[in-house]
Amino acid sequence: MKFPKSPEECAPLAASFERISHQSVFTNCVGALDGYHLPIQPPSRSYTTDNNVRSSSYFSSHYESCGINIQACCDAHCRFTFLGIGGAGGITKDRAAVIDSGLADLIEGLPQGYICLADCAYQPTEKLIPLYGGDLELKNNDNANFNYFASQLRIRIEKAFALMIRKWGILHRPLSNDLPNIKDLITCIGCLHNICIDERLKVGEEDDVLLQSSRCHLPCQQLVYMDSCAVVSTSKNWTCVMCLSLFYLGLTPFRSIPTTY
Repeated sequence: MKFPKSPEECAPLAASFERISHQSVFTNCVGALDGYHLPIQPPSRSYTTDNNVRSSSYFSSHYESCGINIQACCDAHCRFTFLGIGGAGGITKDRAAVIDSGLADLIEGLPQGYICLADCAYQPTEKLIPLYGGDLELKNNDNANFNYFASQLRIRIEKAFALMIRKWGILHRPLSNDLPNIKDLITCIGCLHNICIDERLKVGEEDDVLLQSSRCHLPCQQLVYMDSCAVVSTSKNWTCVMCLSLFYLGLTPFRSIPTTY
């Protein structure tokens, strides 16, 4: 999991996004950015006392659960290039979480001319370009057209989250791990998520980028479901690596991990 920093690293990422951009409108996008509310069990009293935080700060009235704000960025193949903790889910919004997680500094450090796309919850900068939200989208046709073309690329991060959550059963329920260990857990799952996609591309199955460009007329929900059901064969060795990695993090008992992706 590596965020691009040099022109040589940015060029292939931008080329991949350009291939799924209708009429190649976007030629300089290297990442799609969004936040995710990771459900957790309420933090223990000892943790909140030792760290001088309130347990209520983790409760989100919007999601009606305790959680942590996760900030992520992915490439055109839905592989994560960044996955980090942005803050307590009840009080940390995406606009602040992207700074607290360190992702904002990485984006602003991109080579000149390259950008990342996000939704309207983020503060626009020279290199972080959010979609128009609310009345701004309806203000004129240019704003609406921009949202149309940008959404074709930004949806990749939504699909990345959907693939990750569907794949790993431990994310189907609130995590009960100690809060200090959740960062390592999310990093581990993100790396394994990328490995599965790398294996799918290595074995010669249809490139999901080309597949996406031929299905751009389909609803986003259908695209997420279709890509989530994509099957990729993985060796028994990869399955052992996944199991051992999760076991090392103390995540037993956990659901059996299928050998297909």
